[in-house]
Amino acid sequence: MKILHTLPKHSLLNENSQTYDYIDSISIDINTEDVGSKELLHAFVTTTPKWIMLLMQLRNKIVSLFGLKHTVSALKENYIVGDKLGFFEIYAIKEKEVVLGEDDKHLDFKVSLLMEDTTFRLSTVIVYHNTFGKLYFFVIKFFHKRIIVSMAKQIAKTLIKKEC
Repeated sequence: MKILHTLPKHSLLNENSQTYDYIDSISIDINTEDVGSKELLHAFVTTTPKWIMLLMQLRNKIVSLFGLKHTVSALKENYIVGDKLGFFEIYAIKEKEVVLGEDDKHLDFKVSLLMEDTTFRLSTVIVYHNTFGKLYFFVIKFFHKRIIVSMAKQIAKTLIKKEC
């Protein structure tokens, strides 16, 4: 596993020449190329650890006090662009990549789940809209780093086992 601060060259997150305020990307070799967007989404939806779910419930209670968006759950068999997965909206689905995220008044964030040959990449990008966005991410950054590492490992493990 590698933690990088650059996006994969062929990620959809690079297509619009957007400048991001924060980037991280986790790379894990899973020794299989037989993974597409459907498997990536299924693994993402089904592998969220319970401690992350508890943190997200706490987050929802806190951010609702500030009028920010909070999680709404919707699990389905097949997903299309525009569907919601918790507080993630699906922005793009390609053969080997899914981009999810949320645009809010304080910041926008996107998450890419991408297969590059035999490597699974989970990348996060953030654009701040105001000082509150910077402050919010400063507060949650500690948790964010642990959550994405944990989720990347769980998703990779699920993809390796072909449980999706």
